[in-house]
This record gives sequence, C-alpha cells and structure tokens, in this order.
Amino acid sequence: MGGYQVLSNGNEISSNIVNRFDPRTNTYLSDGAAIPIPIDDHVQAVWNDSLIYVITGWSNTGNVPNVQIYDPANDNWLTGTSVPNDNTYKAFGATGIIINNKIYYHGGAVSSGNFPGQTNLRVGQIDPNDPTQISWSSTWVTNYISYRAIALFDSWTNLPVFVGGSDNTYNYNGVAYNGAGGVSPKSFSIGFDNSQSLPLGYGKARNSVTLKNNPINDSLLPMDLRGVAFPYSQFSYITGGMLRNQAVSNKTFRIEFLHTTKIKEHQQNVEFSIYPNPTSENLNLVFDKSENRTITLIDILGKTVYQTKSNENKLQIDVSNYPKGVYFVQVKTEKDVSALKIVVE
Repeated sequence: MGGYQVLSNGNEISSNIVNRFDPRTNTYLSDGAAIPIPIDDHVQAVWNDSLIYVITGWSNTGNVPNVQIYDPANDNWLTGTSVPNDNTYKAFGATGIIINNKIYYHGGAVSSGNFPGQTNLRVGQIDPNDPTQISWSSTWVTNYISYRAIALFDSWTNLPVFVGGSDNTYNYNGVAYNGAGGVSPKSFSIGFDNSQSLPLGYGKARNSVTLKNNPINDSLLPMDLRGVAFPYSQFSYITGGMLRNQAVSNKTFRIEFLHTTKIKEHQQNVEFSIYPNPTSENLNLVFDKSENRTITLIDILGKTVYQTKSNENKLQIDVSNYPKGVYFVQVKTEKDVSALKIVVE
C-alpha cells in the first residue's frame, strides 16, 4: 500500500496504489481500490484478520493525521478516527502493530525543520463494535527514537517490541536530514512491562531478540524496514532494508523471542524423571512418590500448551501434535516447583 516515487529532479510523489497478491495461486491480482489520501512512510497494521489500518504518514507535502482503513473482502476504504492533529501524533517513518483491539505505534519523524525523530508511544483503543472509532492517547514518552523500524508481537507480555531501524532520521538515500551524513542502522529494541504498563527500557537488539545462525554485532539488524511476517507463533521474519554505508540488504532474518529465564531448569525440588528425551510421540514422567501435583507443559515462549493434575507415580503425555522445539515440563506440588527441559522432534 502506498509508498513514494522519487523523480529525476529529487521531488517525491506519494502513491495511492494498493497492490494485491494471492499466495494460493502465486499471482498478482488487479490493484485494489485506490487509497483516498496518497500516503507513504505510514503505520500499517492488521486488525482481527479482516481490516488493514493505514495510520498517519507523509502525503506529498507533509504529515497527515488521517486513519484510512482498507476492507480487503469488499475492496473499499473506511474512515477511522484521525490521530490528534499535532506533532506528537503525526509522523512519518513510525512503526506500529495492532494487538487485540489496541493500536500501538512508536517513533517516526516530525514534519518540521530537519525532521527530528520522535520518542512517543501512542496508543489507540479500537471499538470492536465499530472499528472505525478509535480513542487515542499518547501513553508513554520513551528515551528511544525509532525511525523506520519494525514492530513485533511479544506473546509473553502481550505487548509490542520495536526493533531495528535508526535513531537518526534520513531521506530515501540513507543520508541524515540534519546534515550528519550517511546514517547507520542501530540495533536497538524497546519493550514494555505488562504488569506495570511502563517501558522496560532499551538496549542492543541482542538483549531482546536472538538472530539465528548469524553473528551478533552492533549494527546487524537493518534500518529502513517496512514490513514483517508472522508465519508461526514462535518466529517472525524480516527481509531487506538498508545496512551500513547505505547498502540495500538482500538478507532475511528469523527473529525468535526467548523468555527461558522465567523458568528454573533442573532445580529438582520435586524428584521426577522423564524419558525419552528428545521425543516425537509420547513423553513418560516417573515420580518418586505419590502426591497431588500439577503437571504443565510450557513452550519456549512461556505459553502453557498442556496441563493436568495427577497423584500417580507415572504419567504419559502425547506430544505428537505439538510443533517441534524446546519445551519445559513443570511439576508443582503444595510445597515445591521443579522443571525439566525436553525437545520435541
């Protein structure tokens, strides 16, 4: 949706085009209904697997407050409640995501001067009975600028995490608006605490995400990121973007959240053993004595995928239908809790 074209004289024209692709047939369809207000560098997010929200962004000459909502099933556009018409909310190059009925978007650039970066996290509450109605609030001011980053869903906290991008705003050529020259990616990330509803803070991306099969360095995650794929609950994928020295990237990254520090592995307060491990079918648990206990199977994201109560000395769990990966078997009695790691193949 949208985007912009750079003309030979350096001027930029925002686009109103909606490209549609059918993955079932591996073909492009005819373009969808044109975007009412041409837009680029906008926040784009999906609500309830049904509507696509296009939030603020740049339209030809400046930032706009509009919320444009595309209905793919009917190929038409709805008008959502605009963000407040000020520079706290209006932005280009911001990043957002919809989780349940809440819109979260962070950062971006102000349409003034040298287009300074923004640190605000804005939240919009969608009315599920009328999804065009949105209540906006600028909930948090962080100490982190994110520009052309991506937003990921952290299922552990049920809140967004913003990663990649840059802490300095720049034009299409990767050169800073403030005259500082070529901008480099900053592998920063910022998350939020579900219990306190406050920022956890920020740090290098390696503190929040693990990039599989790639060495970690300070500028590994690209900037100029425009999209993310969520094919599985455990993983997210990003492709392309811009690397150091304004090099366009052909890399694809798989991002996996790891919250294993939440579980104490091999602290055997409750004496039990498991076999076979790894396993692809049944997992057997053997206990030293009979007592009332709760047995929970937890995936790598901290989600409970199985739970039962038993006082038997032996228990068998069928894991054949679970995705391959690392899990934790947690056993809780009235007095103690223990956990062991297993691998489902």
